[in-house]
Amino acid sequence: MNNGYRDASHVIKGFNLICLDIDDGTSMDMVKLLLNQYKFFMHSTKRSTENHNRFRVVLPMSHKLKLNKEDYKQFMQNIYDFLPFDVDMQTSDYARKWATHNGKYSYHDGELFDVVPFIPKTKAAIKQKALLNTYTNLNNLERWVITNSTDQGRNNSLTRYAFVCVDLKQDLNTVQNNVLALNNKLPKPLAEQEVLSTVMISASKKIIARDSK
Repeated sequence: MNNGYRDASHVIKGFNLICLDIDDGTSMDMVKLLLNQYKFFMHSTKRSTENHNRFRVVLPMSHKLKLNKEDYKQFMQNIYDFLPFDVDMQTSDYARKWATHNGKYSYHDGELFDVVPFIPKTKAAIKQKALLNTYTNLNNLERWVITNSTDQGRNNSLTRYAFVCVDLKQDLNTVQNNVLALNNKLPKPLAEQEVLSTVMISASKKIIARDSK
């Protein structure tokens, strides 16, 4: 702060948290599902309602970083490009002030968010960017599922994708079509019968629970 105003030239360098503002269009439940592998704190903001979620996500980082204003902005842009949902781009402001609100909140335990692939001007960042560019034919959500899928985690990744589709109010046939289409884009697709007998069974139960409310 400088004479009561936020001033980038007076920012104390060094941070170990990523803060994201998420406005109308993405639910808290959806983000919890997509970020399930990470440790995070989430709380609603003042203008949030049941039908129009507005909230903040705070992700503890794997490393403490000291970046200048330009590198910080690029670092945050790299994070935005990676995430499977839209966020308020103003969070890339080096001197942003974060207001709190006594609303809904939740904690989730998991792994720390690995920031190494997003640090500007590094080999890891160049490699990460090249990986994302190989999936330009996919939307952010599809790319997120594919890049987070492994031989041991394809079923879980597709299930999370199916649950997001359910959260987006899609009917069973639409969810199934989307899940099967994405499965076929995986480097090593699951057998269709496995998808139908596991992922879609879970998705159908989710739809029943959703529509019974």
